[in-house]
Amino acid sequence: ADEFYPSDTLPEHLHDKFYWYVGQYEGTGLLTNLDIDTLCHYLIANEQYWLLTERMYDLGVADEEYGKVTVLQNRYHKQTLDYAKELGMTFLSRTRLKRDDKVDEDKPKSEEEQLFGDALG
Repeated sequence: ADEFYPSDTLPEHLHDKFYWYVGQYEGTGLLTNLDIDTLCHYLIANEQYWLLTERMYDLGVADEEYGKVTVLQNRYHKQTLDYAKELGMTFLSRTRLKRDDKVDEDKPKSEEEQLFGDALG
């Protein structure tokens, strides 16, 4: 099994989130070392999106800086969404992923799986 480590460019305070996401992919056969930079970029963009969202709430709509912050927030939202799609984090992108069925070969089948096989979905 591959071991995954955060990119050197990922800030230390985001490492726990990195490992949480790696854990979510565990056993799916979907994450490889080639995806690590994309995951790190996702985490950085997502953090910036939320920081700018908080800034918008603090400013309020009447503040003249609000519009500039909204533009930046929208850019980070788009980046976050693009990375999420690349990593199969959205519903639609997950429907397009091909899962590695070899991952389950060693897993014993339940009685239901033995009786009904692929009909269970």
